[in-house]
Amino acid sequence: MVWKGTRAIFNRLMADLDGRTMPKKRRRAPEVHTIDCDVELSQFLSHELASAISQDICKHILFMRNQIPRLYDELAVDTKKVPAAAGKGRRTGKHRKKDKFVAAAESLLSALSPELFAGSRNTQLTFVLGPSPTRALEVYNASFVLPGGGQDGAKAAQACSAMAASKTVLRELILATAAGSEGPASRGATKLFVLVRRPAGAELLPGFLPKRGLQLRMRKGLQVDITIRGAEEDSVCTGEEGSKMVCDTQTSEMSWAPAGCNRAQMDGPGHNKDNNTEQQDMGDDLIWFQSSMSVKGLTETSSQPVDVGGFM
Repeated sequence: MVWKGTRAIFNRLMADLDGRTMPKKRRRAPEVHTIDCDVELSQFLSHELASAISQDICKHILFMRNQIPRLYDELAVDTKKVPAAAGKGRRTGKHRKKDKFVAAAESLLSALSPELFAGSRNTQLTFVLGPSPTRALEVYNASFVLPGGGQDGAKAAQACSAMAASKTVLRELILATAAGSEGPASRGATKLFVLVRRPAGAELLPGFLPKRGLQLRMRKGLQVDITIRGAEEDSVCTGEEGSKMVCDTQTSEMSWAPAGCNRAQMDGPGHNKDNNTEQQDMGDDLIWFQSSMSVKGLTETSSQPVDVGGFM
């Protein structure tokens, strides 16, 4: 027993005497699991439709990552009801907490307005789950490619319902993420932030504040890059049948960067550059704009399995 307990010490001493070094166990490098998803809609992607889809993606992230116990719309309706047990219209601490969460979430959703997508053919929103944007646990990059800038009012009037478009996007997102590993954000309540990258001299967006010098990095976790493309002007709106999705999963050990974003602009020199003509035309002075409101998930989570049948 004594010999077994001192064997490691003896081997190390002998190695030192021989001038050799014992091999050290290598620590596994942290990994960022990346999922790419490309969705092509069969309808024209207007500013209003992009706004509606982005709001539904935000709600979807909160629900699927266990930050709320039920679908957001159901939770919002529930906050408007005063439980009879409370008496005289008073709400318990549990319901006041839900009220506070829904109020913050509504403020965040209102910032995802059609004005956010105006003036650009490619607008990318970054949803960050984590204690702060610099300590991200999961990142969702949603790029909206709007043919013609989404400014054709006639086409917007002919577009299919926002509900059908959102259902298509969320269905493809669920199918893509189902093949990947589960991210760490679903293990407990955390915060949700929304960011958008724009030129430094751009007009301030309602509900967003400039964050100069902000560097978004993630050493390990889950990153989902989803690109949503609208139909060209000569396309015919055929509902969900014309949509198609291409997704791929891969594992990366690099710090995350939003899809289509120049890594050198994010983290400085020494990083590979992604091609994005429109952002390069804007100039190198691109900064992050962060939503002035963030929401923290409710601590109570549902133990019931998630039913995604409504999106399939």
